[in-house]
Amino acid sequence: MCLKEPLCLTLLVVSVVIFLLGFCGNALVIWISGFKMKKTVNTTWYLSLAISDFVFCAFLPFSITNMAMEEWIFGRFMCKFTSFVKFLNMFSSIFLLVVISVDRFVAFFICWLPYHVFVLLELNHQNYDHTILYTGLKIGTSMAAANSFLNPVLYVFMGNDFKGSVLSKMEHAMADEECTTSRYLLRSSSMDNRASTHI
Repeated sequence: MCLKEPLCLTLLVVSVVIFLLGFCGNALVIWISGFKMKKTVNTTWYLSLAISDFVFCAFLPFSITNMAMEEWIFGRFMCKFTSFVKFLNMFSSIFLLVVISVDRFVAFFICWLPYHVFVLLELNHQNYDHTILYTGLKIGTSMAAANSFLNPVLYVFMGNDFKGSVLSKMEHAMADEECTTSRYLLRSSSMDNRASTHI
């Protein structure tokens, strides 16, 4: 098990944090953009991106377990299927992020670049130190996974559609609360007045 290595332990902790933030963040985005926001082209793209990243995050515990145990224990099918989901997420994220906007693509590039650099270096592995490739791939994979929790933050929470929707929902909820409180106080006051006139 790699739990004795400081780098591995750090990457495991980072991966668990990515899983938790990515899973919860994307679930929130799916709920808000899927059910609470007006349907627009942008919300459709946000929803699609959130679903893609949510599915990726749902499969992240398999990779975390693999990293911790340093062996794959889930069988051949899940090995292939997990890889399929990872690459499907990568390509769907690329497509969706390019569609959403080119300037926001930079965040995706930063997250996935180290992974792809080390994958390319691995093709010519006999010319490179195995430890460097192994460590680089671990770090690159963790950084690539970070893309799935950064997307809700960068593309939705900071987007004007999302902020406007959340703020209007909060204002609406506060207004409803004030109305409910006012009605309660008004009823309470009128009941007190009636009670005092009967005494």
